[in-house]
Amino acid sequence: MLYEVKIMNVNKQDQDYLKSLTVLYVEDDEDALKLISRFLSRNAGTVITAENGAKGLDAYRKHHPAVIITDIQMPIMDGLTMAREIRQLDASIPIIVMTAFDQSDYLMKSLNIGIDKYIIKPVAGSQLYDALLTCAHRMLVDEQLKQAQAMLKDERQRLANIIEGTRAGTWEWNVKTGETIFNERWAEIIGYKLTDIDPISIDTWIKFTHPNDLVVSNDLLEKHFNKKLPYYECEVRMRHKDGHWVWVHDRGKVATWTDDEKPLVMSGTHQDITDRKRLEEGLKQREEQYRLLIETLPLAVLVHTHGKIVYVNRAFLTMFKASSLGEVVGMRVIELVPPELIDTVEERRRIMTEENRIVPPMELNLRCMDGTIITAVSTPMPVIFQEQSAVLAALYDITESKRNEIELQKAHKLLHIQVREIADLQAKLQEWVIRNPLPGLFKSR
Repeated sequence: MLYEVKIMNVNKQDQDYLKSLTVLYVEDDEDALKLISRFLSRNAGTVITAENGAKGLDAYRKHHPAVIITDIQMPIMDGLTMAREIRQLDASIPIIVMTAFDQSDYLMKSLNIGIDKYIIKPVAGSQLYDALLTCAHRMLVDEQLKQAQAMLKDERQRLANIIEGTRAGTWEWNVKTGETIFNERWAEIIGYKLTDIDPISIDTWIKFTHPNDLVVSNDLLEKHFNKKLPYYECEVRMRHKDGHWVWVHDRGKVATWTDDEKPLVMSGTHQDITDRKRLEEGLKQREEQYRLLIETLPLAVLVHTHGKIVYVNRAFLTMFKASSLGEVVGMRVIELVPPELIDTVEERRRIMTEENRIVPPMELNLRCMDGTIITAVSTPMPVIFQEQSAVLAALYDITESKRNEIELQKAHKLLHIQVREIADLQAKLQEWVIRNPLPGLFKSR
């Protein structure tokens, strides 16, 4: 039977959790069944009852309760037999046994079955409540563990998907022992299967990596080990099975440190960047070709970012009478422009760098490094220079043409004056001849 004792120091979270549970109570004693059912109804959630082990087993299969409380000796099927059957279906469900017998054989059988609590009748309310709380706390821990395991499984799956999606090789290195763990992709990048390069250790990495790159890698590792770098990152060449070199982006971080702040375990990834390196090399070659082309152009070329000159070719130095690049690079473009054109030049620069639009060529006077003024036609265009928005301007010196044009205009004006003067003289001569005819020169017919 059950005798009531006031239950003390129960927090609301425990109460709420117990109220959420479904409890199966199996008891053949009708009075005990009613009394303990009422207690459970007040302190737990839904209560399902059965009067013997066979019906208790049926109730379990139908309702799937969270906790089972059972007597041992009952007709048709006893409580321990029922518990054994249920344990085969669910190894983790909490089972509390209540019995008037305290024989050791019952206790041993209960332990063998995996009974969570063994309570001797008569049962105090606080005793049963504590047993329920113990089971509830274990269930909470089990639920949290399952959630953590599920989250860990999801995290591992996400990581596996990322690694597979990025086709990254992975490595783990015990810095102290030299033991390493590589995934299959690590070996695949250099043309092998993982089994082909057994046994694996840090010497495997040393064996396949270019000696010059190992020097750089070791220097960066040392800086990371001394915490001068937050992580390790290096681009290295590794010897492929076919004999050529492949480029690998190697990156990682110390995951575990010793008590004396020495690196213990480090992990990271390998990414095949051979195609990127080839592309970079091709771009570098093309850039060099373009640079040589611009250098040999007869036109003066300058590049400026944010209004400051960052590049000029040799023709520019000649045109502007500069002795060296250092004399020009770093200057503001407006230092070459007359004051009345500064606003116009700045607006044209803004249109090209901010709106990425081309502006038409412009004729303007420019100041050379020796103070002389030249006239040039500027043909600018927006470009990207060293990963920044910039303006490239080609300058054609028309100073001599302008001078010739002015001289031609002067000559044309002078000729026009002379023609007018000759015409005036001819008119005056004709008028004089008419007024003063010479005898014998003009005869009438």
